[in-house]
Order: sequence, then C-alpha cells, then structure tokens
Amino acid sequence: MQNNISIKKALRESEENYLNMIVNNADGIVIIDHKGIVKFMNPAAEVLFGISADDFVGELFGSPLVADNVTELNIVRKGQLPVDVEMRVVETNWGGESAWLASLRDISSRIQVQKTLHHAAQEWENCFDSISDMVFILDENFRILRANKAVADILGIERTKISGQRCYRLIHGTEKPPAYCPLKDVLKTSIPQTTEQPEPYLKGIFTHRFFPIKNDKGESLSAVTIIRDVSSQRKTESENSHLNEALANSFEGVTAAISELAEIRDAYTAGHARGVTQWAVNIARQMGMDKDAVHGIQVCAMLHDIGKIAIPSGILNKPGKLSDNEWRIIAEHPKLAYDVLCNIPFPWPVAEVVYQHHERLDGSGYPRGLKSDDIHKWARILSVADVTDAMISHRPYRPALRKSVLKEELLRGRGKIYEEQVIDIALTLLFKEDHRIMVVDDESAIVRFITEALDGLNFDVQGFSNPVEAFEVFKKHPFPLLITDLCMPEMSGLELLSKVQKIHPSTRSIVITGYGEKEQAIQALRLGASEFLDKPFQIDLIRSSVENLMKRYNEDK
Repeated sequence: MQNNISIKKALRESEENYLNMIVNNADGIVIIDHKGIVKFMNPAAEVLFGISADDFVGELFGSPLVADNVTELNIVRKGQLPVDVEMRVVETNWGGESAWLASLRDISSRIQVQKTLHHAAQEWENCFDSISDMVFILDENFRILRANKAVADILGIERTKISGQRCYRLIHGTEKPPAYCPLKDVLKTSIPQTTEQPEPYLKGIFTHRFFPIKNDKGESLSAVTIIRDVSSQRKTESENSHLNEALANSFEGVTAAISELAEIRDAYTAGHARGVTQWAVNIARQMGMDKDAVHGIQVCAMLHDIGKIAIPSGILNKPGKLSDNEWRIIAEHPKLAYDVLCNIPFPWPVAEVVYQHHERLDGSGYPRGLKSDDIHKWARILSVADVTDAMISHRPYRPALRKSVLKEELLRGRGKIYEEQVIDIALTLLFKEDHRIMVVDDESAIVRFITEALDGLNFDVQGFSNPVEAFEVFKKHPFPLLITDLCMPEMSGLELLSKVQKIHPSTRSIVITGYGEKEQAIQALRLGASEFLDKPFQIDLIRSSVENLMKRYNEDK
C-alpha cells in the first residue's frame, strides 16, 4: 500500500514538473488533440498569438500538424505586428490521451537578418553585374570562382559556362598564363598590381588590375581581377599626341622663323638665339623643371631678342662704340618685344619673361630696374643663358672669350645680379661637356673599335649604330665632338652633320670616309666637317685627331 502511494506521489510530482516546464518554457507551447482542438497553451504562446489561453483553448488550431516536422508560420495578430515562428511538433500524452505538442519559437529576428542579407547580396550582385568592365574572382590556380555579367557579354559565352574555367584560356586563348600576369605575385605579397598589355586574342589593349582577397588568417588565396578595354582611349590619346606634336612642331617652326628674322638684321648675333635657347633649356632641365616649363622657356629664349627688329640696322650693326642715345635705343628692345608678344595668346608668360631678360637681382638691369622676386624665375635663367652664350660666341668686333673669363664673370655676379642656383648649373654645364664625344656608324664593330681606341684618353665616348637615335640624344644634350660615317641607312652622315650644325654650330666633327666617297666628303666639308678618317683606321691618327679637335673646341670656348 505504501509503495502504491509513493508511486502515485512520484507520478503526480512528475506531472507537476512536466506542467511547470511547459508553463515556464520560453518557447510557446500549445497542446492539441488529434481532432485539432487546442487543449492548452502556455504564457509564451499567448504572447506569440496575441490572445489569452481562455480565448484559444477549445478552438480549432487551424494549422496542419505532422509529428517530427518543422514548419515556419507567419502568425497574424489582431492589433499587433505579424510574427514569424518556427513550429516543431511531437507526440505527447495529455490527460491520459494521445495529443500533439507544438513548440513555437519566435524567429522574426532571424528572418529579418536573412532578408537583410539576401537584400545585401542582391544589391552586391546588381552592383557586380552593373560594372561594364570584366570582373573575375580567381583562386590561386587561375580558376574562375565568379564572374560578372560583362564577362559573358564581352566574351560571348553563357554565364553558366564561365565558373571553373582557367582565366587565361578565356582572355589570352592560351593553355598557360602569360609571363606578365602578376596573380601569383599579388597573392604572395598581398599587394595590388596593375598591368596593361595588347591582347591579340581579344583584339585590343586591356588593363588588368589585381586585388588580393584575405581570409580569416590574413592569407591571400584568391583575388579580384578587373579587366578594362582601353583600346579606344589609347587610340584617342595617340591621335591627340600626334596632333599636339604636329601643332607644336608648327608652332616651333613659326617661332624659329620669327627668331631668324630678327637675327638677319643683326649680323653680329647670328645664331645667338639658338645658343641662348640651348643654354636655357639645359639649365631648366638640370633644375628639375617639368616638360611644359622647359618648352615655355625654350620659346622665350628663341624670341628673347625679337624686339631688335624695330631697332635701326645702322645701330644694330655699328662696329664701334655706341653713343648714349644709341644705347638707350638698344635698351628699348625688351619693351618693344613685349609690345609685340603680349598680343599673342601663348600658353606661357612669354611676353613678360622676354621683357625681363635684361633685369638683374640688384635692380641694376633694364628697362624697368626690377629686383629679386619681382623678376620671373624663367627670366633669371634666360639672363644667365644670354650672357653665357654672348661671351663664349665669336663676334666680328672681338673673338670668343675663354671659359675662364666667363667663369670669372659669372662668379662675380653670383647671388648679386644672377641667381646662385642658375650660375652653379651653368658653370657645371660649361665644363661638363668638354670631354663628351659621340661616335655614329651603322657598323657596330667600327663604333666599338673607335671607342676602344679612345680608351684611356679621359673622354666620355658614347657610341650609336642608329643615326636617328643618336640625333635625338644630341638634341637633348649636344656633344662637343661628333665622329660619323657618311653612308648610313635611315639618315646619312651628311644629314646628321647638317642637323647638328643647326642646333649646335660649335660642335667639331670628324667624318669617316671610304673609297669612292670623294663627292660626299666635299659636301661634308662644306657642312663644317673638321677632319676626315679614311678606312682602314690608324689608332694613333684617331687619337691625335680627337685630341686636337677637343683642344681647339675648349680654346674657342
């Protein structure tokens, strides 16, 4: 008897504990009989359904119930917002009869997160596909993990057939990545890289930008690659470059013609504008000025004496000393130049710089007596270039001054009437070029032979087998001595001599001649050739000729 009481008590306590567990459960619990009638609901379920147990118990539950099944419901509540729930159904016993126990959990937050993530993913997908460039996500083996819509459109491939392929097969039409592909390096260093290459397979020029993607451990095992077709852009840039070059050449030609016109009237300073231009441009480059500034200074230098057109030729070409009145007239040429040039829409301050090229830092210059910072930086360069070329150039009324005399004059004015940096660079250039020799011959063996022959004579010898390339180098920094063959493809020695003399008349030249080239040798002589070297060469003769000409060049300086 006592045992039966203990068993009943234990069962009663178990039922009470079971009921307490159901009542206090954080999830909503609803007990439904097999006819679908609600028998019980806990407080959490009352909150979920938005009604009290008294109003719900005895009513038909409404939703189909399947044991061991999980479903999602959207409960519409009167006067409240709907709620998303996850319902799990299990068999249970209620009041001695078989029933359903439906456990309901509020999953509204999870559903909202999922919707937000889905929306974000959709937005990302839309952005990904709206990019007009081809975009790939690649693994370390060049396999395409993902590609945007532009890839399918540009390559004409179904999007479903892109993932899993090797990118180099689609982009380059090859069975291995090209040597310039930086993917491996990007993954190794985790540093983005960009390359631009012609792509024959795609028939265009493309830029490739690689960006590493790091995992949770900071390792780069994949990368984003953006590929852009820049063919039209590069074509336009090339066309604009050619157009700009043509306009620049035309502009420079007109500028040179005007400069030549001024020099025709002043026999004493023939070639002076070219010499000043050479000095000014070299100084500007040494000062680190950009290409546009150097070009502007070049134009200023070419036109710096344009005002002399308005000076009477009797005064310009007077061999004796000028009177005070004559000097005052000469001193007006910067102002006269300004009055002409200020009406031309140059992209640089040409008129003002030319106006100032005779001004000095201490105010002793003319025509306005400007001082220090009132003088344009380009005009400070131009003033030194003007004085330098004037002193080292030959004049009918006096020989060219020695470099030592010029050095003394420049140092005397350094920091007082001339800018220190400009003077220092001018002096460096003045003495730097003394030992530079250019050798040009389409036979590289001859270039090497002459170069080796001059070894040990303390000369800086630079050899070229392409005369066009040699002239481009000469234009940037003229050589005191040129040794050139007469007969060469692309540009003959005669053409090279002619071009060299136009931009640097003081350059000495040695012409290499062979049998049967007598007529060309005579033409070379007329172009200013200093000496001739007949093939086969004699090393001693080469050395003595070079030493004599370099000595004469430096003496003339």
